[in-house]
Amino acid sequence: MTEKEHSSSEILIQALGELSSVLTDSSLDFDYKLSASLEIVRKVLRFDLSILFKIVNQIDDLLILEVINVDDPHRFREDLSNGKKVLISLSNPDYKFKNEVKAFETGGISNINVPGEGSDLIGYIYMPAEAGGGYLFGGDYIGENAGINESELSTFKIMCNLLSSIVMRSYYKQMAFKDALTGLYNSRFIRQELKRGFEKFRRNPNIPISVVMCDIDYFKKINDDYSHIQGDAVLQEVGELLLSQMRKSFDILGRYGGEEFLVIMEGVSRDDAMPIVERWCQEMENHVFKRIDEQGQVIKDEGLSVTMSFGVSDFNSSMEEAKSSLAQADKALYASKENGRNKVTLAAK
Repeated sequence: MTEKEHSSSEILIQALGELSSVLTDSSLDFDYKLSASLEIVRKVLRFDLSILFKIVNQIDDLLILEVINVDDPHRFREDLSNGKKVLISLSNPDYKFKNEVKAFETGGISNINVPGEGSDLIGYIYMPAEAGGGYLFGGDYIGENAGINESELSTFKIMCNLLSSIVMRSYYKQMAFKDALTGLYNSRFIRQELKRGFEKFRRNPNIPISVVMCDIDYFKKINDDYSHIQGDAVLQEVGELLLSQMRKSFDILGRYGGEEFLVIMEGVSRDDAMPIVERWCQEMENHVFKRIDEQGQVIKDEGLSVTMSFGVSDFNSSMEEAKSSLAQADKALYASKENGRNKVTLAAK
């Protein structure tokens, strides 16, 4: 294989623009963002093989990586596949992973050239521990003359720096709108979205928007009878269950406060929302929640029954502000509580 051509400034600038666009898209998760970024880097640097690892954990001398994305059209590394966990000794790594270990330990870029075989280029993308740790990404050039030149190394460094910078800014910006416990949107953000939804409805009242208030039944009793650790676990699991029922790009779910959650459903009338929310209510009742001990560990062969009450409202042309619909949904939620809980109530018009 002949030495790689230098990437032109025009191609690099275009690639950096593409990277920036992908990384600042708030609708994408970090694994997808970095997989898409890896594809851009691969095209610019013309890797024969490219790979993205997620750093799962480090336990003493053991580094645990997960393969998030591998592009290996020539099948040079058949030992790697998407989703595979790789366990690497930091003190005595397999020769195939020496570059990954070096990049991990230095927190930077590592480049290994093997005369007659090829070269390997790996970069470290830092993420804080609460975001799941960092990533390692890069690629290989395979072949007798497949060395990495200074231009390619400089291009890779620029891209790694851009990735790290934008990913961190994107993460902290996203966290400003997230609830720390459940990972859902927080009260501030969901209130803003309620106002935006109302303004959208006023501009086009032909597209209905429903508002759903949800509250965990007897939540104080869960905290009192078990522990606040158990209560937190229930909040997290409720958030996960509700989120699994949302329509992507149409429904917005947030933790409104305490054990209350708020859902904004675009394009769904109050009448059409009722059977949907009743299904959520049933799903919650049927679900067996994890039992958690005071150390935060799951207790096997034990579970909790948890139910929720719901109130459904919508925006209508007689309303002057978004909180009118919220008040109606809250009143309907209160009616569900008064009438035995584990119910869905439609607000009066």
